Amino acid sequence: MSFDSVLHQHTFWGKVGTFLANSAPALVLLVILIISWKNEKAGGISVLIFSLAFLIYAFLIIYIRSGSVVEGLKGPLMFCLPLIVAGILFIISHNRSKKELSANQ
Repeated sequence: MSFDSVLHQHTFWGKVGTFLANSAPALVLLVILIISWKNEKAGGISVLIFSLAFLIYAFLIIYIRSGSVVEGLKGPLMFCLPLIVAGILFIISHNRSKKELSANQ
């Protein structure tokens, strides 16, 4: 996760706070993954919303710093495209299992 945050010269609680702040996206994804195992449709929608929100947020920050659209999209897309695909696959899986249940009845 974010173990590099403990290398800085902070107090113990400063390091804990920095670690938790840097780990927030991973922890949110962990919660969404748990939701996805229980409810594929809600999990898929949650993954899509999180990944698109993170993509926009990261793009804006990088674009403002660099002034380049390509630089602003390069890193966030590498992180977000697999999540977008996973969200779509969760929704497809939900729809397929729903069709199989209705076909078996």
